[in-house]
Amino acid sequence: PVTYVLYPDEGHGFARPENNLSFFAVAEVFLARHLSTDRTEPLPSSFPGSSIEVPVGATGVTGLAEAVSTKTVPSETVPSETVPSETVPTSE
Repeated sequence: PVTYVLYPDEGHGFARPENNLSFFAVAEVFLARHLSTDRTEPLPSSFPGSSIEVPVGATGVTGLAEAVSTKTVPSETVPSETVPSETVPTSE
C-alpha cells in the first residue's frame, strides 16, 4: 500500500512552515506504524494553513483521511485575480 502526500504549492522542498509541520506529522505516524512502535503523537484533527492533498492511501495513516477532510487553506494561497486568457484570432 502507498500513501501519496502532495503539496501543490511546493517544489522540491518546503517553503511554508505549515506544510513542513504537516509532512513531519504524517511521516511520524506512518513510520511508527510500519516500524511497529507506539511512540508517536497522534495526528492533529486538521492541518490549518497547509496545502496537503492525499490523492492515494489516506486510510494507510491513522487519522490522515479525517485531518485532510477538515483542513483549511489560507486565502493567500488562492490567487486573488484571474489572468485573462490569450485571445486567438480566428480566420473568416
